Amino acid sequence: MNLVRTIITSTKEAAIKLFSGTGRYGETFVNRQLMQQYGFTSRPLDGAEGLTLVQGDTIITIATDDKRYRIAIEEGEVAIYTAEGDYIHFKKGNELEIMTPGKLTATAGKEAIIETAKLTADVSESAEITTPKLKANTNEAEITATIKASVVSSGVIDLTAPAINLNTENLGMKPESGVGKATLNGNITINGTLKVSGSATLQAISATAVTADAIITKAVNCKNFLPASSPALEGD
Repeated sequence: MNLVRTIITSTKEAAIKLFSGTGRYGETFVNRQLMQQYGFTSRPLDGAEGLTLVQGDTIITIATDDKRYRIAIEEGEVAIYTAEGDYIHFKKGNELEIMTPGKLTATAGKEAIIETAKLTADVSESAEITTPKLKANTNEAEITATIKASVVSSGVIDLTAPAINLNTENLGMKPESGVGKATLNGNITINGTLKVSGSATLQAISATAVTADAIITKAVNCKNFLPASSPALEGD
């Protein structure tokens, strides 16, 4: 039995993976068996190297390598790589690195669980989650948008908390269709200026200043209006 260094020229998918290549001077192999480990499969490119067992007409390649694309690793590390720059690298210090210049897809038919002390996602263009139901439990949540943040629902959006603070230079509320009704229920304290265009019903409102674009007695139906600190009430 001889162990022959082989240059692979092609591979073929079949019930038994096959290869063709060259061995010793003047020696060629055509559609011979390419043995691989259970759970792992690959198709070496033209020019990859192999070790082939040759005994009579029994020819089997038992190992392959391709130094053109193999990534460098440290002692004790493990990596899986491709010719296009993708790799999974098990590094020292219990670190796992997954790299692809293209697209990464993970599919779990029933359930996916991520448990970690800290999770960071740095997305340069956009992020999207599509689900029938989304629930997040946290002691503290912060959403920062430098340009615009939107919450859109075809049903109802409920905000429930002992206190909700909105700090903004400009707050607008209107139904998406432009008609219908936008409602705030509860005791509302406004520090600053409240401007009303059109008609509104104010119940139990405490405010320091109120202005109206329409005539106040016609545009605004005030019930239990509680002006605070002698408000400047603009309008006829």
